[in-house]
Amino acid sequence: MGSTEVLSDNLEEQRIETALGLLQVYASLVQLNLNNMKKVEPFFDLENIRQKRQTVLRPLQNAIGIIFQYFGYNNSSN
Repeated sequence: MGSTEVLSDNLEEQRIETALGLLQVYASLVQLNLNNMKKVEPFFDLENIRQKRQTVLRPLQNAIGIIFQYFGYNNSSN
């Protein structure tokens, strides 16, 4: 394995760890502001999270969509 490939693999691992960390922050904000998701919007682009296609974290995106549906969240009501 070449050094560029190792660096690329390390970068991908760090990208995934960063995404998971941000997901934890997002989940905490949702938990604290469940009745008013507008308070989460300054920190996370909710529409982008819901619409953006994911590859590595697709199951997590699906889970977020399920949470939004469960709590009846949509952009017009909150």
